[in-house]
Amino acid sequence: MFRFGPDRNGRNPSDTILNVGNVGNLRQRWTGPTGSTPATRGAVLSSPAVVGNRVYVGSENGKLLVYDAAGVQGCSGTPRRCQPVWTAATGGPVESSPAVVGGRVYVGSGDKSLYAFDAAGVQGCSGTPRVCTPVWKFTTSGAISSSPVVVGGVVYVSSQGGFLVAVSTSGKYLWRATLTIASQSSPAVANGLVYVGSNNGYLYAFDAAGVQGCSGSPRTCLPRWIADTGYPIAGAPLVTQGRVWVGTDSGVWVFDAAGLLGCTGTPKLCFPLWSGSTLARIDGSPARAGSTVLVPSADGFLYAFDVNGRTGCGGIPVQCLPVWRAFLNQPISSSPAVANGVVVLGGKDGYLYGFSAGGTTACGGTPRMCTPLLLQRANSWDASACPTGNGAVSSSPAISNGRVFIGSGDCELHAFTLP
Repeated sequence: MFRFGPDRNGRNPSDTILNVGNVGNLRQRWTGPTGSTPATRGAVLSSPAVVGNRVYVGSENGKLLVYDAAGVQGCSGTPRRCQPVWTAATGGPVESSPAVVGGRVYVGSGDKSLYAFDAAGVQGCSGTPRVCTPVWKFTTSGAISSSPVVVGGVVYVSSQGGFLVAVSTSGKYLWRATLTIASQSSPAVANGLVYVGSNNGYLYAFDAAGVQGCSGSPRTCLPRWIADTGYPIAGAPLVTQGRVWVGTDSGVWVFDAAGLLGCTGTPKLCFPLWSGSTLARIDGSPARAGSTVLVPSADGFLYAFDVNGRTGCGGIPVQCLPVWRAFLNQPISSSPAVANGVVVLGGKDGYLYGFSAGGTTACGGTPRMCTPLLLQRANSWDASACPTGNGAVSSSPAISNGRVFIGSGDCELHAFTLP
């Protein structure tokens, strides 16, 4: 699912193929257009999810598209082009990133609905090319651009209608919570709580079971604790080492995940344990990389902060400086993906970047600056082939078995592999 798991760490712990020595050898192996003609294509802002030999991704043309990860089935030509193994239509743009759990793929749509499809492309599917209908859909009060998280038989997703909703994996309403204002922040789940940000600048923590602070019919939940950052929160919270990290328009803020340290009052209000300035807004989501947390910023920098809030930190309230930085040529809205000591992410200049996640290889100077180990084009935008697209890469990459998959504003999914 988006950011790999429910805690939204952005790290694939099982991938040991890519490393700092070979990430620079990644080359584009195939691309997958989102439609058979320019008029039917849409840009890919959704981030791909990879399960087995399938890649799942959404498109602005309102479709969920599923490709062969190996670039074999439905693929031909030089350069290699792949058609989807199967597709499914929703009633609006799909900016939401799919979550694939228990044989189902869950994804939100701009038509205010959360959809569930058979991940194998069998149930409710027919025709050539193969098209699937939903196993179920659940309609909310607003467009869904956030990405669902699935834990313990429950699907959590936020909406532009200003609600967090919890639905069973069979499509049954469980509970909802008011976020006051629209939210595109993708919820994270850890330690029995579900965390989500909102455009009003609040970070909310709810009981994931829908019990504590919950009542009524239909069941509605109050937050276990809240935090006011004062700035919109667009990305997914990251939960790691008992802390919650969120990006805002003023930088990154860090809170006690349990709602104990730095928290007071009823309802409980939490204050940051520390924060780090990024000089510009954060549209993407943080990622955990060893002893640091990586934060993308609209100022064009990828920042690495000490996960413990010690190195480069001081003052009251505590402010942290980055341990190292890396500069991309354009503002960043893509979220970093981490595996085996490397970090990859997309840039609005249309390139896929790769760096040493530890800030060691190809890094130096004071303050410490890293240069790319990987710089490959991930956008071949042509207005005649993708009339609704552009040159930016806003999708976040997925790393799987030494391969990197990322969507692009050129109306295509791009797959990179080692030689």
